[in-house]
Amino acid sequence: MRDCRYIGLAKTHLQHILTAAAINLGRVFAWLEEIPRARTRSSHFARLADSTDTASAKQSVGLPTVRELEILRERVLSKLKLGTQASGYKTAQKALNRLIAELIGSV
Repeated sequence: MRDCRYIGLAKTHLQHILTAAAINLGRVFAWLEEIPRARTRSSHFARLADSTDTASAKQSVGLPTVRELEILRERVLSKLKLGTQASGYKTAQKALNRLIAELIGSV
């Protein structure tokens, strides 16, 4: 659709409409013939998740200790490079505290 065969707005518009109609007709014929649509691409992460073995996925993962989580929280907050009085800092701190509480509660 980037290059048009015709010059002029009306002829270009007509070409776009006819092209869209042709594409839609192709879709209708494929639907009537029950031809499956092409698979969409999956991300690298999705392919990796599909390729992992279900047994290894169910393998238990050791959670870090509370002290390790607190150290990680401080490291993340220091990477934000916000002052400790900034609202973004406090919001991030609250979110990380909730995450730590959830992790501790799930043990």
